[in-house]
Amino acid sequence: MATELSTVPPLVLADESTADQYVTGGLLRLPAEHVETAVAALAKAKTDRGLSVNAEIHCRVLFSGDARRRSPFAALNPQQCVELTHRVR
Repeated sequence: MATELSTVPPLVLADESTADQYVTGGLLRLPAEHVETAVAALAKAKTDRGLSVNAEIHCRVLFSGDARRRSPFAALNPQQCVELTHRVR
């Protein structure tokens, strides 16, 4: 049985961070039909913490105290940053 393939490509996001000799990274691939729901969930997680929906999430900012203090996430401690990333479901 033939299946119809979507002509809308998936959304793929990536982020990397370096510290000394270490490089870490993450990748998120969302099928096109789930993008709207994911964007809404991310916006809600941000606004629930008093953040702008336009605040860009980058590992190197969230999890580095100096960088975080100069960002929209300055009011969050490291545990709150972890919780923020876990709330997007």
